[in-house]
Amino acid sequence: MGAVLKEAALKGANRQKAKLREAELKDADLRDAKLTDAHLRRADLENADFSGAQMADTALRGSDLGKVNLSRADLRDTNMTDAVLYRTGFSGATLSGEAGLQQERLNTACGDTRTKLPKGLTISSCN
Repeated sequence: MGAVLKEAALKGANRQKAKLREAELKDADLRDAKLTDAHLRRADLENADFSGAQMADTALRGSDLGKVNLSRADLRDTNMTDAVLYRTGFSGATLSGEAGLQQERLNTACGDTRTKLPKGLTISSCN
């Protein structure tokens, strides 16, 4: 198991290239954090707030992103293969070029008209 940062207040943190594999970040506040090129494989991020976070080139493979707020997050070229996206909010997020994002998983998430998705993928509106 990785680092335990449950309910951590890390708003605006600069953790580029951070190694947080299998970390527990449930309910953490990571608004506007800089996590570019970070490694968060198989991390538990349930109910965390990553709104406005810079997460380009981040590894989220196999992570639990259930109920995570990723509104306005930069997720370009982020690997989300096998990630749990149940009720994940992508309003205004950029997911272009994202690797491993599957429509069946995206069907359990939501976004809005500003959400930028890879070609051929769609997302339901958050209500």
